[in-house]
Amino acid sequence: MKWADNCYYEGEFENSFISGKGIYYWSDGRIYSGNWHENRMHGFGTFLWPDGKKYEGNYINDKKHGFGKYYWTPNIYYEGNWVNAKQHGIGVCHTNDKIIKGEFRSGRMIRIISEEKINGDEININQNDMEMINKMNELLDDNLERSKEKDIDTKISLHNL
Repeated sequence: MKWADNCYYEGEFENSFISGKGIYYWSDGRIYSGNWHENRMHGFGTFLWPDGKKYEGNYINDKKHGFGKYYWTPNIYYEGNWVNAKQHGIGVCHTNDKIIKGEFRSGRMIRIISEEKINGDEININQNDMEMINKMNELLDDNLERSKEKDIDTKISLHNL
């Protein structure tokens, strides 16, 4: 099905709603492939942005919720728990040279639990290393902005079903 704004959907419908498995294409190049329930991303899916960023994981009512991975690049990503579209609980950030396990609250890293180099060497850490926490939160801010942008566009694109 194609809409006037050049967005289109390929997949299952139920009672005139996008429900089941399907792929939604936004006119700006974003793509969501996965499970839907009553016009909302719901269940497991993959969201791709035109610049290469990607989220793979669970959604509830259009929001990242449960376990998921958010990729800035193939080698730089967060994997862990999400609540209401934000990283929350214990998660792991992978960078080009480090693996940083931390505690997250409402999309912000609040504490470093462990840090090691990709080669497996442990790094002596300060759990409250504000410089590292701030660097991680800068990356996380990108995800929060994209979530807001996506939520607005999803409601606009799907409201005419």
